[in-house]
Amino acid sequence: MKTRIGALGLLLLSLALAQSVREVGMGGVALPGPGASWQNPAYAAIEPRWQRGTWSLPVGLLGLLLPDRSPLYYLADPGTFYSSFDLLSFYDQLAHPGALLLNPARSPDQVVLKIEGDGDGNPRFRLEDGQGRPLRLSAARDLAPSPPPGLTPPPLLSYPFALGRGFYGEVGLFAGVEGLSAEPDPELAALLAGGSLAPNRTYRLVARGAASAGLSLGFALAQALPPLPEVEGTLYAGVRGQAFLGLARAEAEVTTAFTTDAGGQPSGSTTTTRIFTSAIGQGLGYGLRLDLGLAYANKVGVFGVGVRNLVSYARWQGTEEVRDGGGTHAQPKTETFAGVAPALYLSGAGDLALEEGGRLLLAADLGYDGAIAAHLGAEYPLGTFALRAGIGYERGLRLGLGLGVDLAALRLDLALTSHTAPLVGGQVFGVAAAVGF
Repeated sequence: MKTRIGALGLLLLSLALAQSVREVGMGGVALPGPGASWQNPAYAAIEPRWQRGTWSLPVGLLGLLLPDRSPLYYLADPGTFYSSFDLLSFYDQLAHPGALLLNPARSPDQVVLKIEGDGDGNPRFRLEDGQGRPLRLSAARDLAPSPPPGLTPPPLLSYPFALGRGFYGEVGLFAGVEGLSAEPDPELAALLAGGSLAPNRTYRLVARGAASAGLSLGFALAQALPPLPEVEGTLYAGVRGQAFLGLARAEAEVTTAFTTDAGGQPSGSTTTTRIFTSAIGQGLGYGLRLDLGLAYANKVGVFGVGVRNLVSYARWQGTEEVRDGGGTHAQPKTETFAGVAPALYLSGAGDLALEEGGRLLLAADLGYDGAIAAHLGAEYPLGTFALRAGIGYERGLRLGLGLGVDLAALRLDLALTSHTAPLVGGQVFGVAAAVGF
């Protein structure tokens, strides 16, 4: 009974629950099985052969208590807030709640448009921070590309349950940042790539960001299909209907533009801000979608393909506020989407026998939900321990190293992970942990 109570407590405390620490240590690869049914509903019926029974610890919350990442110091200690808080560090830690970041991204102290001549005397333009390092607008654009409409962020907390006869359900709480980007228009992109200022031309830089939170409820049917002639193994199929109730949403779009005169010199600049908000008492969001999946399992491994958001409907009611040189204008607005905007996931894993004895777990996945992501990971059992490593690409390079410890009454997973720092580039490292009894 104490074990069950302790496990339930850890489950309720666990936040970054879309992926286990074991998978984080393998470079972020998704291991096929019930834990990945959010990606492929057919996995709900698969035997959990790689399930560890550990719960991720929300160590990322510790990072949000540090002065450089905690906005709470604005209320508790304004002096510390103004001297230490960094907005990009706060975002970087918030976007990785399952890992304590050791060196989160730091906002550039300055943004400089540098103009220099090439060998032929033609001007070249580029954006730099105050230390002369180039700012990667392409990386910012791909940091968290807008997901297909109707596709909510992965759940922070979820509770799956079985209904019998192949039916499954899941309730959850989702919250996350989506669609963060900083993108020049074609004219500004050509200028930064080495072009020249043209007369009577307008150049624009558009920054966008969105975040949403709410409740989700899903029901799925996943079952094994009849055996196929001369085919070893079992084929599974799954279908899921997923609905959400949006409790809050915020979207922001800031457009900065400058115009050149007849001589090709900058003559003025403007900034326009659009903010859309939806919250309880102001408006609600709701929607539903359809997911499909197939999976194949044999003695060697499990392989599957899942399509999320095959058909979806999403609606958010709220208020839009536009601020420009003419003042501030606010009006009610409803954002609606109905149609097809699928997200595709391929994944597979298998245990390979080694010539010198023992087995090696290999896993790989490939996905697209607004941007391409791919991972490759491995695990090698060594008695009480398990050594893990992997590499991935998620809008930038991702690395993982992991260690598993399996004792009689305790299971422990540790991982060192990395990702590409938003906007400024470079690798950010973090540590993650999970425990089970």
